[in-house]
Amino acid sequence: MEHRIRLHTPEGTRVLTARTGDNLYQVLAAARVGMEAPCGGKGTCGKCRVTLVPAGEAGAEEAALLGEEALARGERLSCRVTVNRDLEVTLKTAASARIMTAGRDAFTARCPYRWEQVTLPLPSLEDPLDDESRLRRACPQLEIPYPLLKELPAVLRQAEGTLSLLRRENRLLELAPGKVSRPLYGVAVDIGTTTLVAYLMDLQTGATCQVASALNPQRPRGDDVITRMDYARQSGEALAEMQALVCGGIGELLERLCAAQGIASREILSMTVAGNTVMSHLFAGIDPQHIATVPFAPAFTRRLTLRGSDLGLAIHPQGEVELLPHVASYVGADIVCSVMASGMDQQDALCLMVDIGTNGEMVLGNRETLVACSTAAGPALEGAHIRCGLGGVEGAISHVTREGDALRLTTIGDAPPRGLCGSGLVDAIAVLLEAGAVSPAGRMDPDEGPEAWEDRWIFEGRSAALRLTGAEADPPIVLCQRDIREVQLAKGAIAAGIEVMLGQMGRSVEDIAQVYLAGGFGSFMDKRNACAIGLLPPQLQDRITVIGNGAGSGARMALLDSAERERADALARRISFIELSACPDFQDLFMEKMAFGEEE
Repeated sequence: MEHRIRLHTPEGTRVLTARTGDNLYQVLAAARVGMEAPCGGKGTCGKCRVTLVPAGEAGAEEAALLGEEALARGERLSCRVTVNRDLEVTLKTAASARIMTAGRDAFTARCPYRWEQVTLPLPSLEDPLDDESRLRRACPQLEIPYPLLKELPAVLRQAEGTLSLLRRENRLLELAPGKVSRPLYGVAVDIGTTTLVAYLMDLQTGATCQVASALNPQRPRGDDVITRMDYARQSGEALAEMQALVCGGIGELLERLCAAQGIASREILSMTVAGNTVMSHLFAGIDPQHIATVPFAPAFTRRLTLRGSDLGLAIHPQGEVELLPHVASYVGADIVCSVMASGMDQQDALCLMVDIGTNGEMVLGNRETLVACSTAAGPALEGAHIRCGLGGVEGAISHVTREGDALRLTTIGDAPPRGLCGSGLVDAIAVLLEAGAVSPAGRMDPDEGPEAWEDRWIFEGRSAALRLTGAEADPPIVLCQRDIREVQLAKGAIAAGIEVMLGQMGRSVEDIAQVYLAGGFGSFMDKRNACAIGLLPPQLQDRITVIGNGAGSGARMALLDSAERERADALARRISFIELSACPDFQDLFMEKMAFGEEE
């Protein structure tokens, strides 16, 4: 039997259909309805909340995740709802997300594309040479693809002998009658686990013409790469779905870029794509499942050249898509591009590059040596596994400060607070640590916090949680003991990873001359608070430079200059990857670095 689902979101109301027995979460995911669901619909994170009419009965596990107040409001977890009737569903999705698009903005263009005018005498009885040879006589070594060979006779005669050729070195891309000289465009894409960013570039001047961004449409299938790999490995159809989602999302960004620039998408001649290794596999439609299991071997790491038409991207018919190279399973092209954007590979001084996303990836070195490692640090710092955690979307608490005994909250978009994103989480812990409400060992202690906070504490058995929002907020946004532990795990892994790399190079923290922070989290977080909680070494606080979207910057560099693509290839081979799980000292360092400081 078919049922109607009236879905209400801040963007409007739409009607979906479902059959008896369908899972509500899967119905919403198939309809590309964005929602917080770190676990990918497995029923463990408690984030895919909807208000349901009629609400129906929640099971014991679902009720424990939601709490009594949420149940009283008619909330349910969509992944725990089986459709067996018509439903009214309200989803409080964010209208917009805070996405880091800024980065390096000065680029050198060495364009391999050019328009060239040629004049060919038309065939005659005296000169009956075939059209293809006639063109090759004027342009020796020119490669003429079959589709353009089909066009040549008509275009040559329409032009009465004067042609414009669009070339990429010796390869013919387009034929046009008469004299043509229009701008040449390319697009660089950063495929993040959470977000997509695309840059429309003038290939001749190196100017960034337009920028477009969106949340990665794969998010309903899980917030992290492991969850998405688990989903993609279920079947060929699931893998094809994941590819279609990301390619469709990029296609929508291309439409927005072209509309803003007033051009047709077929005028996009070239694309470069930077993503982590898993995202790149899914974009290419290549099964990434072996990345998740020992010995963590990806299907490919080299730079791949694909056709836009193979990916369903409506760029120039002869347009190529360069999928930039990777170092290893968990150090991908996004990190290679960030190294390029920082320039650390061309410096004498020892530098550290850190990108904290859904994973924490780090590179240490200089022009002589580069080593890298990856830690499973990002989920907590992007809101996953945090009770009131939220991604960087409208209404997320992005900064927390203390003025006297008052807590001041800043939210993305100045919207009413809906949750706590990574930068706000770091701030909140730093504030509590300074106030004594969290010990250096990470224990929440109401007795040591300010007396004025007495009414903010919520006691849950033997544990305490601090309410960050005012008494009027419903539901309240709280920071609990488990949240503190999740951040300790993340910061411990990152700090230990840095120590392992330093040990491998025989260097110390004091030897690091410059720290580059890449990615959205690193760009938005307060570096003083990050150092205060030990997420980054405190002695490096004054050596930190934010480079923004390093992946996007490096992808633009590679788009505009073949020498930069070759640099990316060389970096992917040069950077030595350290598998932390195989390092005998890592576990001890990890436990040591979990503390926020020394107990008094």
